[in-house]
Amino acid sequence: MGYVVSDDHKGLVEAIGRYFQGVVWQRCQVHFIRNVLGMASRADRGRIMSLLKEITGAQTLESARNRLHEAAEVLESSHPRIADHLDTYGEEILAVHALPEHHRKRMRSTNMLERLNEEIKRRTRVIRIFPEASCVRLVSALAMETNEEWMERKYLEMNAVEMTGCGTPVAVPHPLENAPRFPHSHSATTIPS
Repeated sequence: MGYVVSDDHKGLVEAIGRYFQGVVWQRCQVHFIRNVLGMASRADRGRIMSLLKEITGAQTLESARNRLHEAAEVLESSHPRIADHLDTYGEEILAVHALPEHHRKRMRSTNMLERLNEEIKRRTRVIRIFPEASCVRLVSALAMETNEEWMERKYLEMNAVEMTGCGTPVAVPHPLENAPRFPHSHSATTIPS
């Protein structure tokens, strides 16, 4: 495994650091934005949201970093807590730029996983009491069904060949080769083995 998306839940971050050493960790952009907007007054949320959209909508890592630093500078005087948060944790939402551009939209957040979890919750709530291994069979069947849907829809094209603009396949290096590795600066806690 080379890429993990999660929110910044302390237990998840520690587990990723311990069991998925060396992976590229993407902090869920949706959760990050919610956290930042929670620090602002309702009146200022629109302006802050537009700055955050500029960061997450950037086409390149360099452009995203520039916009991140610009946003922190703009907010320094009016919202120092948000500016500090962007400076400290902003890089965590930029790991998605290690992926090919057509993967970024779906791999920048935990939305796909959260939809699967909601479907599992909805289906298991109907049954309530499960005999023996039927819960495992139900959840496994739902996971396989979801996987088939994603494969049919071509949610993510996971081959090692990229398509050029003219439709010609061209071999490309693995996109995660030069990406920053977990843990990021604030999460660099040492976990005993």
